Amino acid sequence: LYVFIFFSWACSPKPDQLPKPTSFPNTAKGNFDAYWEGIRQNYLFFPYQTVDWRSQYETYVSKVQANTSSEELLSIIQSMSEVLIDRHREIQ
Repeated sequence: LYVFIFFSWACSPKPDQLPKPTSFPNTAKGNFDAYWEGIRQNYLFFPYQTVDWRSQYETYVSKVQANTSSEELLSIIQSMSEVLIDRHREIQ
């Protein structure tokens, strides 16, 4: 048991070795960018779909203004995400 604990500790990354998270300001644009970047880095189905996620950004980012409300931002993000179809989304 002690050997397992030692190797678990020795093989785990140290805090200074972990990737630094990108921080985004807590604004409508910052939240939009954080969502877009999170999908860009983590969406598993890009290899199986012909989605130009960069184009989605360019299309929808202009709709986000400094005075965009949370409800409006959610609507923009939902519209942008409609091209991402997988089993977690209901197809209508």
